[in-house]
Amino acid sequence: MHLDMEKRGSSTLKQQPCQDASALQQQDVGSWLGPQHGVPQHAEPGNRHEFKGDPGDTQFLSQQVREDGAASEEVVQCGMEAALNFDTVPDLTLDSPNFGLFEMNTDDCRLWGLRVVVPKKLRDQLISELHEHHWGIVKMKPLARSLFWWPAVDECIEQEVSECTICQKQRSMPCTAPVHKWKWAASPWERIHLDFAEDHKQMFLVVMDAYARWPEIIPMHTTTSLKTIEALRNLFAAYGFPKEVVTDNGPQFVSQEFEYFLKKNGVQHIKSPAYHPASNGLAERLVQNLKKSLAKNRAIGGMSLEHCVANFLLGYRNTPHTTTGKTPAELFLKRQVRTRLSLIRPQFSQRMQNKTEPPLPRVRVFTVGQPVLVKNYRGGEKWLNGVIREILGPVTYSVEVNGKCVKKHVNQMLGVNGNPAQWTQTDSCTGNFWNDDVIYSFL
Repeated sequence: MHLDMEKRGSSTLKQQPCQDASALQQQDVGSWLGPQHGVPQHAEPGNRHEFKGDPGDTQFLSQQVREDGAASEEVVQCGMEAALNFDTVPDLTLDSPNFGLFEMNTDDCRLWGLRVVVPKKLRDQLISELHEHHWGIVKMKPLARSLFWWPAVDECIEQEVSECTICQKQRSMPCTAPVHKWKWAASPWERIHLDFAEDHKQMFLVVMDAYARWPEIIPMHTTTSLKTIEALRNLFAAYGFPKEVVTDNGPQFVSQEFEYFLKKNGVQHIKSPAYHPASNGLAERLVQNLKKSLAKNRAIGGMSLEHCVANFLLGYRNTPHTTTGKTPAELFLKRQVRTRLSLIRPQFSQRMQNKTEPPLPRVRVFTVGQPVLVKNYRGGEKWLNGVIREILGPVTYSVEVNGKCVKKHVNQMLGVNGNPAQWTQTDSCTGNFWNDDVIYSFL
């Protein structure tokens, strides 16, 4: 409003000394500042159907302007922002010659620029007409600003929309609140999140540990409360009772049997708000990852459902999590699980064992094809003739006796004269022989 005043003749305004502080304190500051400057002004309540005239009728509007001369005074004073910001105040009273720079008389209608100044008696009725189609605040304000004006017209529009029952019932969802993070669990299996997942008519009970991000997936034929309790009982037998269990409001989780089972075992049950899956986000995210993995494995083909679930669990548990930076197995089991990929690492344990073990004992060694004497435990002769056919281990051999191969220990055999056994050192852990000429290695 006061931008129009500045453009149309603020340079020609007659300046007068600013009133003293006591005079300003006695006046209503709201009458000096417009609504856009932070001083709310509320329209006086009135009967919206008190006047039967059309607010869009120029003659009717002129009559109301003449009957309500105070409206013009209010119009003039509301834009006096300079009273608080400048040393002098423009003289814009009705009797001032400067007032003609900002208003025109057309059929006795007061115009502020191109907008009609509406008297107090017609404001409620005009606001109701403006809100006939139940537009929102954003649409009503520019429409009103293009047609009419009075002090605090924006506040009147906001009040009209806020008090409209129809508009309030059709409001959109509020802005999303900032994500409230769960309290970080201090140890594994302290708080677990549960949910059910369905993929191609197969139900799964998914469990996620909040500390280590350790997943558990249990196929379910039925999802009743009793079957859910049975599945959890097996988990609790393996890992112990958690302190807290977080679920949604599914019928299995809100039943009396489920509540009694948790309460009896000292487990606190936390239920997320209905229709707000983000509150149980750990379980919901696990459900999404499981479904994506099953869809990809199904596209590859050649694997059963149990095989797909096992592969998913093995990969998920041994992949570093984005939140913790460590694998779930490392946090939950306190060790790294051995996988095919982990075989690429060199085995330092065997090297250190070879360095720290005492000197290895000397044992007898036989070669393939060497004739030997084998202890007979079936009666008759004490020793039987045999031939070494295969070396099975550090001290075990496959010996052919009477046309049949039997497994014998080195303590059960003797070398034949002319073909004695050789002496060498052996590592009983690895099965490696150290001889003068050759090393035999067995896996």
